[in-house]
Amino acid sequence: MENCGINTDIQGAKAVNNILNIYPNPTSEILTIADVPFAGIATVYDPSGRIAMTFACKAGTNNINLLTLPTETYIITIGNYIGKIVKE
Repeated sequence: MENCGINTDIQGAKAVNNILNIYPNPTSEILTIADVPFAGIATVYDPSGRIAMTFACKAGTNNINLLTLPTETYIITIGNYIGKIVKE
């Protein structure tokens, strides 16, 4: 996997209010992303900045299955929106 040089600065995202509404967090399997303002591609990055998974999301609420991902903390982005996922 390629390191995409993603900026994973959650604090910077908070300053512009582009934080994703993610729950339950931490989770071991199904994660809900609510209030997504537009359809697009979501990208999940591991701590080294490598892409762990991508998926299409729709505007509104989306559920994703994280069962195949190892226990870790991840960053998720959809456009310029960002969030932190804790996979148990």
